[in-house]
Amino acid sequence: MSKGRDFFTEFQQSLEKVDKQGAHFAITGVAEDLPKIPLLHVNDMIEPVTLPISPSQISELVEIASAAKFGKGSDTVLDRDVRDGFTIPGRDCVFNNPSWNKHLKALTSHVQKSLGVVKNIHCELHDLLIYPPGGHFKKHRDSEKTQGMFGTLIISLPSEHTGGIFQVSHEKQTLTFDTSVTSSLDLLHMKYCAFYADCEHEVLPVESGHRVVLTYNLIQKSKKDNMPSPPSQQLAASAIQEFAQRWVNNPEYFSSAVPNKLCYFLEHSYTDAQCGWSDLKGADSTMVDALVQSNVFDLFLVSVTNAENGDDDSGDIGDQEIEYTNWKPFDDLQGLPPQRILDMIHKKRSYEVESEEWVQGEDYFYDEDADQSEHEGFTGNEGAPYTRWYHRMAVVAWPKNRRVAMMGFSSSVNSLVDAQGGDEDALVGYENITALAKACVDEVRCNDPPAASQLIRCLAHSSIQQDSDLLRRFLKSISLADLPAEQDFPGGLLQTLLSGKKAEEAVLLTKLRQGEGQVDEEMKATKKQKL
Repeated sequence: MSKGRDFFTEFQQSLEKVDKQGAHFAITGVAEDLPKIPLLHVNDMIEPVTLPISPSQISELVEIASAAKFGKGSDTVLDRDVRDGFTIPGRDCVFNNPSWNKHLKALTSHVQKSLGVVKNIHCELHDLLIYPPGGHFKKHRDSEKTQGMFGTLIISLPSEHTGGIFQVSHEKQTLTFDTSVTSSLDLLHMKYCAFYADCEHEVLPVESGHRVVLTYNLIQKSKKDNMPSPPSQQLAASAIQEFAQRWVNNPEYFSSAVPNKLCYFLEHSYTDAQCGWSDLKGADSTMVDALVQSNVFDLFLVSVTNAENGDDDSGDIGDQEIEYTNWKPFDDLQGLPPQRILDMIHKKRSYEVESEEWVQGEDYFYDEDADQSEHEGFTGNEGAPYTRWYHRMAVVAWPKNRRVAMMGFSSSVNSLVDAQGGDEDALVGYENITALAKACVDEVRCNDPPAASQLIRCLAHSSIQQDSDLLRRFLKSISLADLPAEQDFPGGLLQTLLSGKKAEEAVLLTKLRQGEGQVDEEMKATKKQKL
């Protein structure tokens, strides 16, 4: 049988069937339905702002406004080399035309669909910004200004100017938002741009005139009953199900080694306050929708921190310390993963994930920008050491039918013992005791004699004893040297193992003739009887 593709290539191929319509990182357009006479009243101005905004009204706005600051760490600072503009708080701006809010709500709904947001959203006016000639704002990312904020909506108010182009970037893609007004046609329309807050963006210098815009915070509503139904991802879900079936039942199909689990790094960045399943953005949200609809995986949202040490002078990268924390299980179509799985993860502060299990490859962090860095400078012969920190969110997944592989051989055999004792929770989602036993046999570890011996005892249990196919699979995977001493055998176990199918006898007899292991007297006697 010819082999298929690389394991991770096959998985990513199934994800390509995800419907990403409405999963953009940013959008722009013309807000044709917003009223041309908004009746915008700004505190301390006698007359409402008219569109297009006249030079005299712009002078009034600048007189009222304050110099625009920006966030730097935990501080808010003023530095005109980084940001040169003026701001008026949103609380000082009121729209007295009732149709403004009506059409703004419709625009927000369009933004929701275009950005691929699952929850209903609303917007809150943050401020009115004026950028004078030379005004600019260097590359930055928006901070989370209020709980639930995930993005920003900009609406330009027509005023004669050139330059001041807005650029927003994500995953090596850049979208340009040009608010310049150079013709009478431009004076008739308000334009808009909406984007996720974690996207890097900048305002290029204004060449002439004044650039005037409104900025709104985009906020997700928290009530679950307000959540619309996510779009169907059935095509992708079917492809993922087929991939999972091969992973579980036919791993030889893949041309590369098959891992125990996979770790998929999300596209967007998330703050500590925004790291729940319902907070996922755009393509991340649609990808998870497909995984959920496939209903074949245990899914965990995990915080990944990589502390990388290296040398700026030589360019060498040293050791990397990677932690996987804050494991958040997805409450899927059949509820949470079994408690034993959750307990297993909870007991370890940082459950192990191998770099070989990264879907995007072991060199994932090489092309990523660090979130924080610390440079020691040149220190004689030691070069210029540095430490860089990367903070990412990832989805870690494994098939529900491979929970035994995740728990480990010894823990899984212990679960089998408890299940045979009547503990249904110990089945960890497997259909019955035999199904759990089969999974344990597939994961048998001969280098763990106590667990292997315990598994043998379990196979002699009345609930499994008659499954000759299972016994045959077990016999093919274990050496007689791994069998327990005579006194450890439950009554009749040898007869169960050595009777029945000739294929089973052949396996045992072949191993006996090859002299594998020390064979106890009862087994030798049984061999003589068979011969």
